[in-house]
Amino acid sequence: MAIEQGVVEQVSDAQAHIRMQRSPACASCGSRHMCYSDSNEDLLVEIDNTLKAKVGDRVEVSMPTGSLLRLSVLVYCGPILAMIAGAYVGQTWAEALGAEPTPASILGGIIALTAAFIGLKRYDRAAKAKGRFLPKMTRILPGQPAIDCPVTPPADNR
Repeated sequence: MAIEQGVVEQVSDAQAHIRMQRSPACASCGSRHMCYSDSNEDLLVEIDNTLKAKVGDRVEVSMPTGSLLRLSVLVYCGPILAMIAGAYVGQTWAEALGAEPTPASILGGIIALTAAFIGLKRYDRAAKAKGRFLPKMTRILPGQPAIDCPVTPPADNR
């Protein structure tokens, strides 16, 4: 399980915006699209505020590493395997019909690669809707904020 710490910077509806320091694990994270970077070191992550954390709270955020590995294999290997399979099918089909195999294998590879990307996009939408592969707030930590970050207090509406 990948575990990071951060400070709640903003709370809105059922979401919390948490400022965390960028770690080396961020480069390979399958959920990095959920993070907004405003510097080279800090990340602003929007996650469900399941623990009802308040602005200024130090929290622990986790993500199962099995999810990261499975998602990485799917995203990086899936399109390549689909393209190879499509090229093979295109070549086999062309040879069976007596056509030129090179253009057919190129076309088959492009079609399969496009289908793989469309499939990944649909899978991504379904996974987001179900909350799969997203980081989760696991606990509120006692003490002072773990990192130096400007915590913006809520607006005073007087």
